[in-house]
Amino acid sequence: MKTYSEQIELEIGRSTFKAEVEFSYTPEEKAKTFGLPEDCFPGWPEEFEINVVSIDDQPLPQALVEALEHEVIEAIKSKRHEAA
Repeated sequence: MKTYSEQIELEIGRSTFKAEVEFSYTPEEKAKTFGLPEDCFPGWPEEFEINVVSIDDQPLPQALVEALEHEVIEAIKSKRHEAA
């Protein structure tokens, strides 16, 4: 996994914050299901591992990061999609 840093907007309750996210990412690998059997493999989905989420240079508690994991990953995907 490669490590990245990204700035995202994160909604917590009714407030929106600019957050810095450090995360590890492995891109999706498409399955190869044709050709010789020894050349075939099942593939795997993309994988995100959130390492640190900080607001104003203050890391959020791990329990809060875990609770917000889905929102953080979706914000990263959205930002990367906009940049592409």
